[in-house]
Amino acid sequence: MAYQKLQGNTAINVAISDDYDIPSPASQVVSGSVDTFSVGTTVEDSTVDFIAKGVKEGDIVYNTTAATAPTVSVVRTVAANVLTLADSIMLASGNTYRVFRPQENRGCVLYVGVGGILKVLTAGNDIVELTGVPSGSYVPIQVKRVYSITDTATEIVALW
Repeated sequence: MAYQKLQGNTAINVAISDDYDIPSPASQVVSGSVDTFSVGTTVEDSTVDFIAKGVKEGDIVYNTTAATAPTVSVVRTVAANVLTLADSIMLASGNTYRVFRPQENRGCVLYVGVGGILKVLTAGNDIVELTGVPSGSYVPIQVKRVYSITDTATEIVALW
């Protein structure tokens, strides 16, 4: 019988980041699409009141339209329908986004679509580099973060 942890019931595409843990899909606050004049460090969405939704400084924003893996940034300021980000991640109008509340990540397993090198932070706070991870494989280590050194492994999905 398979190890139960490999039979995840929630998942998220991993945004590779040296600074932020992988957020749980259960911690999503809001999602949407940026307005036509919203690029760079600004998320402007005229259909959402971010304050009413409870978005605040320290929340994590994924750009889910990015041509590569999703990109991550942290909200610095919030206006009714505008977020100012620490990093320039909105590449064009119409990019879609997801905002997550940061929470303790106790670890998830990874599915690696395209194999290569993975540098991860384990649930035990160890930083390890895994070489030769095959395409289409699971990494049965409880992982909190995937680092940017991970340049050869792509299409990574976190499973809880």
